[in-house]
Amino acid sequence: MPFRYQAIDAQGRTVTDVIDAPSLREAGDLLRERRLFVTRLVATDEAVSQTSGGTTTEVKAGGKLKDIVFFTQQMSMLIRSGARVVQALNAVESQCQRPGWRKVVTEIRTDVEAGRPLSTALAKFPRQFSAVYVNMISAGEASGDLGLAFERLAHLTRQQQEIRNRVIGAMAYPALLVVLCTVVLAALFTFVLPRFAEMFETVGAELPASTRMLIDSSQWVRSHWKLALAGLAIAAGGAAWFLRSERGQRCISRFTVRVPVFGPIVRNVILARLCRIWGQLLDSKVGLLDAVQLTRDSTTNLDFRELLEAVANSIIEGQSISGPLLDSWLLPRTFSAAIVTGEESGRLADSLLFVASCLEDENAQVLASLSRVIEPILLSIMGVIVGTVAISLFLPMFDLATMAGGPE
Repeated sequence: MPFRYQAIDAQGRTVTDVIDAPSLREAGDLLRERRLFVTRLVATDEAVSQTSGGTTTEVKAGGKLKDIVFFTQQMSMLIRSGARVVQALNAVESQCQRPGWRKVVTEIRTDVEAGRPLSTALAKFPRQFSAVYVNMISAGEASGDLGLAFERLAHLTRQQQEIRNRVIGAMAYPALLVVLCTVVLAALFTFVLPRFAEMFETVGAELPASTRMLIDSSQWVRSHWKLALAGLAIAAGGAAWFLRSERGQRCISRFTVRVPVFGPIVRNVILARLCRIWGQLLDSKVGLLDAVQLTRDSTTNLDFRELLEAVANSIIEGQSISGPLLDSWLLPRTFSAAIVTGEESGRLADSLLFVASCLEDENAQVLASLSRVIEPILLSIMGVIVGTVAISLFLPMFDLATMAGGPE
């Protein structure tokens, strides 16, 4: 099948062309035999078109992460127990619950039954199966141990799902507190404050500055609620547009790993995932440069992409990966040193997987305690806000009570 590649020749010139090879791994081996340093190697659109009988079916109902995890675990179990690929796909297809995901598995099975490699069938669905996933399956097909490839991918996808569940679990209760606080404030401004304003106006009480500010804000919101909603909609739309823009994504990407307190947590979560992917690719006998580039493409964070790009350039120039890793502020010194030691000893994959395991254990503990740290902070903020509103409302009432109880 044809693969499109971009490489650097012995004279330092960039070469872009198409090569025919049975698999992605063999294509990389052929290019290295030609003394080319491969910087990008992917199956061409023509290959997908030919393998699907001249047409490519687009399935818009993408697979959720839990579907990918289930598919990978089932394929690993079935193939390692001796089932053939088509038999395993049939069994997985029969257990699919969502129609969109069942259609994806059906088309994969149809392609494999037609004699096409499983990696080629998976590559037709880039929204469901990443380049890392496809390349590890391709490496498993080339080595003749597809079951081991699925076992590694099952561990990888399961780790990703666990991290996502921990993050969601850590943020669920704080998010609920924020919503509750918003609802309480909305009720105060909409229903409670107007009643107090009428009462204070009736008795002619002199209001403190904080009380007057709250009542004026409540009256403005009630009188201009359409304008307020329009302002909120415009602000939300502008924020969404900015976040989707290239500049916004760059800002968010860099902010998330640099912000105090939470930045190190985000960095460690991303680093654990990248080390796991990089190590698994190397353990699957994917070439070092290909593994680095695939790992780079698996993240959207610009700082980590630039780091991995620097590592790839060092490999292309025939240098060690130690320079970019030891100089980077993204990696804790101990972990970067462990990776460099693994490279020097020829056990880079083991070092990467060891670092990934250490980070994953540390991240699990941090994420488990994250909600316990955030909850009291949010409760304190809510208490200050609601308490300030309550005090501002009851101060005039205390003054009225004092006046009423004074000497006649």
